[in-house]
Amino acid sequence: MENNNKLFGAVCALGCAGIIIFATLPTLLNTVALWFNLNDTQIGDLAAAYFLIYTLVTLSSPFWLPRLSPRTIALSGFSALTLAMVFAANASTADDITIAMLIAGLGGGLCFALSFFIVTKMPNLNSKFAVKLIVEQIIPAIALFTIPVLVTPHFGAQGFFYSIAVISVLLASGSFLLEKGLKLEVTANADAAQQGKYKIWIALLALTISFGSLAAIWAFLEVLGVELQLEEGFLTQVMGLAALMGAAGPLLAFYLDEKLGLKIPLWVSQLSILGCLIALSGQLDASGYALCIAIFACAWYFSLVFQMSIIAFVDATGKYAVLIAAAMPLGAIIGPVVFPIIKTELGLTTALIYMGAASTLAIILLNLVTPKKLIGNEKIV
Repeated sequence: MENNNKLFGAVCALGCAGIIIFATLPTLLNTVALWFNLNDTQIGDLAAAYFLIYTLVTLSSPFWLPRLSPRTIALSGFSALTLAMVFAANASTADDITIAMLIAGLGGGLCFALSFFIVTKMPNLNSKFAVKLIVEQIIPAIALFTIPVLVTPHFGAQGFFYSIAVISVLLASGSFLLEKGLKLEVTANADAAQQGKYKIWIALLALTISFGSLAAIWAFLEVLGVELQLEEGFLTQVMGLAALMGAAGPLLAFYLDEKLGLKIPLWVSQLSILGCLIALSGQLDASGYALCIAIFACAWYFSLVFQMSIIAFVDATGKYAVLIAAAMPLGAIIGPVVFPIIKTELGLTTALIYMGAASTLAIILLNLVTPKKLIGNEKIV
């Protein structure tokens, strides 16, 4: 398609807007927790509020996305996200933050669903997903490196939220890369249809389980660092490093493409993640903690590239791959709520074991539906 690069530029801008809250979630939650003196359960509830609306929007997206103007959806999403951050910056209670997170969930959900609706119809899925994830890690990484150092010390939590609002406004320029009158059609995948229509639902379930279990750990990484008595400034820098390493994972996936097939990369990343969880259950020093978080982020996002490609291929109808955008926040609703409950009742080690087992189950399910090669990987855009 003509202007394919412009369209993919819009995909990246939309993806960044859709993930900016999640990517900065550990710092955001820790900032709010210190601001309003929240406990673990209240912190988890804030994350769940964001992902509740986010999931409802993305879960319903197959029904309304094909009917609406992509540019209108994009502008609505960016506007809601910006408004939410301005509202949060002026919050006077924790309930105000909850309302802001709900509005942000609407904006992020609109942007994220649209980004996947477009990209799953493009050729070379592995490389497209890899580049999309790289951009979605670099922008938040820059935010995590700069905002806590240059803004938060002078302007507090309000400065943090206003900074995210500015980023949202800048990303909104990507809306104008979407041509007026652009319509994206839904087309069936004949190759996937031959393998059975049920596989898309198993793959989406696997992504939900995998993302939920690892998102639970991600949301509490900075809090875990505080419990290890690591300095707040150091923890903020580590989370920025983790975001950069999250970009390194898709970059490696982009280089490998299908050279190692689809199953080997999934298992290599999963074993790396399990190693990190074992390390987190012990007493880490600052350097050990930083190394562990960096490997965790790299392995997680490396695996996501292949998970998304598998889901896009096994979608026999062409309608439901967009639910990638719903599967991830659905898991992220459950994970951050369940993890602190297990941690409080049974301890950190047991909580990490549960999350590790769940993410491993997800990889097993993906292996059951994974074709040997993503044949038919030529999309319409």
